[in-house]
Amino acid sequence: MPNPIGFLHIQKTAGTSFTNYVKDVLPNSNVVHLPNVNCIYEKGSQIMSADFFYGHINFQDLFMFHEHPRIITFLREPKSRVISQYFHHVKHFGSRKLNPNMIEKIMIDELFERSSSLKTFAANPHPFSQFQDYDNAMVRAVSGVGRRCRFNEIDESILNLAIKNLNKFWFIGVFEELDRSLNGFFQKLDKLKEYEVVKVKQYHEKKSGKEENLDSDTLATADALTKYDQLLYEYALKNLV
Repeated sequence: MPNPIGFLHIQKTAGTSFTNYVKDVLPNSNVVHLPNVNCIYEKGSQIMSADFFYGHINFQDLFMFHEHPRIITFLREPKSRVISQYFHHVKHFGSRKLNPNMIEKIMIDELFERSSSLKTFAANPHPFSQFQDYDNAMVRAVSGVGRRCRFNEIDESILNLAIKNLNKFWFIGVFEELDRSLNGFFQKLDKLKEYEVVKVKQYHEKKSGKEENLDSDTLATADALTKYDQLLYEYALKNLV
């Protein structure tokens, strides 16, 4: 029996599209969703019997219940990713769609409502752990430090750890080349024909194109927030994808 697949889902990298394809191409597989790192232990028994498990978790979490999972992830051009994440949060937190009964979520909602741009948002103090995801999120997830590092604490040593870990992945996909990545993944599973059958459902996330019309302050802020993510992304494109 092949080792299970553990998918490190980094926000706004087409992970939802990818997992929808997995569920359709592998309909008889035992798929387990981990919404966050806090539910890993409570779903431990499910992970142990899973064929495919995934979620917004960190590198070391992939090995919590399996010694040798086939680990995979998707990456995205970092500035585009963080801008997409910001607009996503403005949209959803502003309408209080995410866990409205949680006081912290409501407080975050109010901060987003006061924020007029990514620049002013990033300039505010961020007492909530979710905000750390804006600071080099890909390096945080792949290195395994996650939210343990505060805002602006990611450095070259953590980047090097992320690069080291990235070389251990069984498969790495790229948002900007989603079709090629999906073909490559299902080909590795010897499920390319099955993928071609369900491909017509077109789960692909649409690129907004907003980045092209953004002001210079927003682009500069995105650049500053993703300094180490950009280096990780460039390394992956050059050496691993």
